[in-house]
Amino acid sequence: MRLILDTNVLVSANIPRSYPYFIVDRVFAEKAGKRLIIAGYFFVLFGAVVGIIIGWSLYKSKKTLPNGQSVFVYRNEDRMQGSRILLMGTIVLVLAITLRLI
Repeated sequence: MRLILDTNVLVSANIPRSYPYFIVDRVFAEKAGKRLIIAGYFFVLFGAVVGIIIGWSLYKSKKTLPNGQSVFVYRNEDRMQGSRILLMGTIVLVLAITLRLI
C-alpha cells in the first residue's frame, strides 16, 4: 500500500485496516527535549545568537531515511517552537544591535 502524506514522504508499508490514517510525523519524527526548548527561550533573552542557532536546528533539522528520502527530525509541534525561538532571537538580536548603535 502506498500513501502520500502531508509531510511529502512516500511510505510503502503494510498498514492494518484498523488504522485509517498513517501519520508519518509520529513514526519518523523525534520529540525534542523540554530542556532544549527551554534553553532556546532562555538564550533568546540572554544570548540571542545561541537562541537563533537552537531555533534554527529545531526548525530545519532533517535526516535521511534508508530509502533516500529526507524528513524533518523533530515533530511539527517542536518545529513550530523552533520557528518561534528563531523569530524571537532575530528580533532580540536586531534590537540589541540597534540600541547599541544609538
